[in-house]
Amino acid sequence: MIVNLYIAKIMIGDFYKKEHIMNKKLMMAVAAILFGFSAQAQTMSSLWTAMPDSLFPYLDRNARTTLVNNVAEVDTTKNLLLGLTRLDTLTADYIKVALTEASQIEIKRFANAKGDSLLAVVTTFYGSAPESKLDFYDVSWKPLSTDVHVEAEILRPDTMTEHRFQLLRQKIDPQMCVYKLSPDDSMLSVSFSLPMLSQTDKEQIKAILQEKKKNLADLIVKKG
Repeated sequence: MIVNLYIAKIMIGDFYKKEHIMNKKLMMAVAAILFGFSAQAQTMSSLWTAMPDSLFPYLDRNARTTLVNNVAEVDTTKNLLLGLTRLDTLTADYIKVALTEASQIEIKRFANAKGDSLLAVVTTFYGSAPESKLDFYDVSWKPLSTDVHVEAEILRPDTMTEHRFQLLRQKIDPQMCVYKLSPDDSMLSVSFSLPMLSQTDKEQIKAILQEKKKNLADLIVKKG
C-alpha cells in the first residue's frame, strides 16, 4: 500500500512537471506569434514617425507626423531649415520624401531570410552630381551591419567601336553610387554618377555603364 502511494505521488509529480513545461512552451509560442503580429501591425506611417530625430535633425517628430497624417489634404510641411519637405510616395511598406531641395529619402520595409521585418534607408544628395548612402535598421531603428560594395559594370555596345569604348572607359573615374529603392519589390537599383565629366561625356558614357540590381536581404551581414 505504501509502495503504491509512493508510485502514485511520483506519477502525479511527473504529470504536473510535464504540464508546467508544456504550458511554458505554449506561452512562448503565443508570445512569438503576438510579437510577429505586432511587427506586421507597424505601418510605414508609424515607422516613419518613430524614426529617431538624430537621423535628420531638421525634420523632427512633429513635422514627420504632420506629413503622413494629412496626406489627403497636404503633402508638404515646414522643416527646421525653414524650407519645405514634401511627401512623394507612401505605401504599406515604402515611403519616399523630398527632405529639402537638394536631398531625398526612401525607406523600404522588407523581410530577411528568417522572415524578420527590416528597414532599408536610402538618402540621396543632389550636388553637382547625385550620390546616395544606404543604411539598414530593424523596426525599432537599431542600426544593422551591411555589406554593400558595388563595382561599375562596363559593356561595349555592338554599335560602338573598340577605340571609342576605350576612350570613354578612361573617363569613368571617379564615380559615385546612386541607389534607388522600389515600392513594388525588395530590389535595390544601383547606378553611377560621374561628377567630373561634362554633360556630353555623361550622356555618351551612359551607353556603356550598366545599372545593377541587388536583393536587399543579400546585403545584410550574417553573424557567426
